[in-house]
Amino acid sequence: MSQPIDLTKFQPNEPSLCISYVFSNVRRQQVWNVMKEANLGFIERIDMVKMTGKDGKTFQRVFIHFKHWFRSPDAQCARTQFINDEMLKLYYNDKWYWQLRASKSEKPAAAPVG
Repeated sequence: MSQPIDLTKFQPNEPSLCISYVFSNVRRQQVWNVMKEANLGFIERIDMVKMTGKDGKTFQRVFIHFKHWFRSPDAQCARTQFINDEMLKLYYNDKWYWQLRASKSEKPAAAPVG
């Protein structure tokens, strides 16, 4: 259960989110569409980093950066959960979902290449 947090102590764009595993065939526009539908905030950009697992299979790690989080009750509840280091499932298909967490990485000034 999330602990109450004073969200005014955070920048309006914090936190960025991370999806640690996304299939390699997923494109930025699909992530953008799902995140837009989730209605959490005004998205600044989405960074997708190609990775290779220990099994040799490729996947992507996705970082969602906001210009600002929305102030709706649902968005603020989710934001509080992320700040409390909780994971949320975001369904993008009937039974398929991504696991979102607050990003622990520092936001790069520009989108990474690759």
